[in-house]
Amino acid sequence: GVEGKQLQRHWLNFQTELVQLVADNTKLSETVSRLKSEYNIIDQKCQRLDQQIEKQMKVLPAALKLMHSRCMSMEVRDIDGNMGRMRNDMSRLNAHIAKNSELQNLLANENFNLENKIMAELKDLEEEATRIESNIDQAK
Repeated sequence: GVEGKQLQRHWLNFQTELVQLVADNTKLSETVSRLKSEYNIIDQKCQRLDQQIEKQMKVLPAALKLMHSRCMSMEVRDIDGNMGRMRNDMSRLNAHIAKNSELQNLLANENFNLENKIMAELKDLEEEATRIESNIDQAK
């Protein structure tokens, strides 16, 4: 009856939410993957710059070495700042992924329980319908 329809709507709402959470989780996973790739690219660039600097430092006079060192310190600080922000973003994304995984598990459990409840109610209604049908047959 009405309660069965409400349970069906509730179940459909859970299914819709589950699909949205899975989509969000996928999007977050893609973002984490993209950020990891960006981090690796920046790290490789940094390593290449360090190698180039080491090569150049061998041939530069002492005064140029000092000037270059000061400039590179600024660039390194900028890169370190960017890497720190990226680490924070990745931590935040990992937290979201963990939360979405927990919500997905919770939703799956709730769906399972709801489905069992609906099946039990349907079984009870079927038994009641059989009993009523039997009473009608006996009344004839």
